[in-house]
Amino acid sequence: MQPAHSGGSVTATLAASFVARIFEDFLARDEIKVLAPISTRYCLISSMALVSVMPNKRLWDAVQPDLEILQLALTELSKRWRSAIGASRALQNAINKRRQRTSSSTAELRMDDKGSLEYFKMIDLGYCRIWSTLSQQMSSSPLATQEQIPEPTQPPGNDALATDPFMDPGEALDMGTFQFEHVENWILNDGFLFEP
Repeated sequence: MQPAHSGGSVTATLAASFVARIFEDFLARDEIKVLAPISTRYCLISSMALVSVMPNKRLWDAVQPDLEILQLALTELSKRWRSAIGASRALQNAINKRRQRTSSSTAELRMDDKGSLEYFKMIDLGYCRIWSTLSQQMSSSPLATQEQIPEPTQPPGNDALATDPFMDPGEALDMGTFQFEHVENWILNDGFLFEP
C-alpha cells in the first residue's frame, strides 16, 4: 500500500545532488555539448529524485540550485538531442502536478538500507550541495548522521514549457513528450510505477 505522504529516498536525493554538481562542471566548461543522449536520462532521473522531496519545504528549498542546474543542462542538451525537449517538458509537468497535489509539510525522508550509504564513502561530501541540510533532516545531530556514512576519502585530482494532456490537432506529434511519461508517472505516484 502506498503511503499518503511518503518522502524521498536519502540515497536517491544524495546521488541526484552529486549528479547536479557533475552537470554543473560540464556546463561551466562548456562540455555539455559533447555528451551522449543518455545524459538526458541522467538529468531527468536526478531531477525527479529531487522533485520527490517537494513535500519537505526545507529540503525542497535546499535542492533548488541543483534542480536549476539540471533544468539548464536539459535546455542545453536539447540544442543537440531532441529527446531532451521531452525530458524537460516531463520534468516541468511533474513539478507542476506535484505542486498541485502537495502541501508544504515536514515529510520525513525514507532512510534506505544503511549499506546503500556505503556507495558514498569514496566521494567528498563537500561536493554535495545539500549534505548539511539533508544530514540535519535525518538526525538532530549532523555528526550522528555523518557516522552512518564511512569517512569519505579525498578524490584524486582537483578539488520549460508545460504541455496539455490532450494534443492540439495542429501540433506535430512529439515522441519526446511520450518518451518520458513513465518517469513523470513514477514521481507523481511517490515511487510507484502504477497507481494502486
